[in-house]
Formats: sequence, C-alpha cells, structure tokens
Amino acid sequence: MRVVVTATALEQLKELDDWWRVNRARVPDRVLEEFERIEEVLLGHPSAGRKYSADPSYRLLAMKGTPYQVFYSVDDEQETLTIEAVWSAMRGKGPPLG
Repeated sequence: MRVVVTATALEQLKELDDWWRVNRARVPDRVLEEFERIEEVLLGHPSAGRKYSADPSYRLLAMKGTPYQVFYSVDDEQETLTIEAVWSAMRGKGPPLG
C-alpha cells in the first residue's frame, strides 16, 4: 500500500501547521509530527480510521492532541491510500472531497 497526499491536503496541512506554530508555541511541531504518525499508521492499517458519515467512501482519523482530522480514501485494487484533506473539526462542516 502506498500513501498519496493530494495538493489540496498539503495546502490544508501547511495552513493548519502555520496557525498552530503561532498559536501553540509550547508544542510547535505537534501538527507535522502527528500527521507523520498517521501516515505510518495508515501504511500498516488502512482501515484504522472510521467511515465518514457524510460519505462512507472516505475514512477519517483524528490527529491526537489537535482538533484536526485526516480524511482519506483507499483503493484496494490500486493498493493506494489517498489523503484527501486535513481538516479542523472546529469548522462545523466537513471538507470538500472528491
């Protein structure tokens, strides 16, 4: 299984990481460290996240110690896991997917 991160997810990750570094100076690296941890988890366990209720073709996994979630899809045939979004649960709505 290989992990692909979309350009949109990378932009979202950078935006959240930038905000975090300014506003959470005690743990400035948390967002990137947690994202890397999730990538490792998903490599070994693609079904680790729960199904996204708004669209069960996507799964999500919470980033520990943050209000952020990683949204992803799995293509078993292509052996690819695609991270589609890194999203703040505080926004009150889900990310644009697909």
